[in-house]
Amino acid sequence: MRPTKGLSLGSIGGVPLRMTAGWALIAVVMMIAFTPVVQNYLALPMVSAAGVALTIPVLLALSVLIHELAHGVTAQKLGYQVREYVITLWGGHTTFMSEIDRPGASAGIACAGPAANVVLAAIGWWVSPHLGPIAAFVTLTLALTNAFVAVFNLLPASPLDGGKILEALIWKITGNRWFGMRVAGRLGQVSAVVVALGFVAWPYVTGSTSTVTVITGVIVAMVMWQGAQQTVKTAQVRQASEDFSLEPYTQPAVVVDGHTPVSHVDTLPAFVLAMKGNEPQYYPIDADAWRAVPSQQRPLTPVSAVHTSMPVRVVRHAGGSQAVSEIASGLNAGVRLFLYQPHHTVDPTQVGLINIDGVLAELKRRGA
Repeated sequence: MRPTKGLSLGSIGGVPLRMTAGWALIAVVMMIAFTPVVQNYLALPMVSAAGVALTIPVLLALSVLIHELAHGVTAQKLGYQVREYVITLWGGHTTFMSEIDRPGASAGIACAGPAANVVLAAIGWWVSPHLGPIAAFVTLTLALTNAFVAVFNLLPASPLDGGKILEALIWKITGNRWFGMRVAGRLGQVSAVVVALGFVAWPYVTGSTSTVTVITGVIVAMVMWQGAQQTVKTAQVRQASEDFSLEPYTQPAVVVDGHTPVSHVDTLPAFVLAMKGNEPQYYPIDADAWRAVPSQQRPLTPVSAVHTSMPVRVVRHAGGSQAVSEIASGLNAGVRLFLYQPHHTVDPTQVGLINIDGVLAELKRRGA
């Protein structure tokens, strides 16, 4: 999995921390929205009010980071490695080196984030009465925001943490993770519709004319719908691919060193092996270029002269949802050529070319 695009903020405990460009947008929107509130509440001039308003999204980003760190630290204590922490337009996410494969662990990791928000809300509520007017306003605002985020995140609907908890509960009871994922995804779609309708109706119920609030609510609902829809699709693919095998769709491939003469390669497909650190990379030999080398030049021409410039995508799992996930990741990046290499092998020449059209046809037949 490629790292998320965004600004690198270093690392925490060896785990990369990134912030996407969308955060800057939400920071500006929040500053604009909160500036008149600060002016009215604290009787400050506009410039000073804007400065105070800007501290709210900055500290909210810190709250998001603490939320994600709670997920990550809990996962590490349960034996899972964290890939990265990301602060995004609508919050954040934590990714892992491997899939969370136990329902109890999945539920525990999901619970940790909202629990961190509850702690932050409680601290803010307790501290705010002892601070000056400006600090108290910011602290109380963050306390209320963290309390809302905790409650909202615990709704039993994907892609919220509550959806992951529901998924884990159904997984534990039924033994079928993908059924739990589908239920959480469908509830997420229902919740998205309710949120959209609620924000559209808000001006009529309250007499408010805040267009920004309505637009923000509708956008949140759209993000929720997209996440829930992706959850349902992922569950369908995972269910359909549980007993899928790459074996019928893999043919042996020749792997050679870049210095090997073209004359030593008798058949295609063939790939040139190059090491990038400890990772092998495979460059396809171009069939037209390979055939175009004159017979008298073939013993003198290295295969490095006839391979393509882009390495192929390597799939490490022999089948199941993990293999499908690796292939899907490559297809989303525009890749069409895949090699299978067992993740347990130490021999970089043990590879097979995957018939990706055959794989896709089989997955389509299965409903994935």
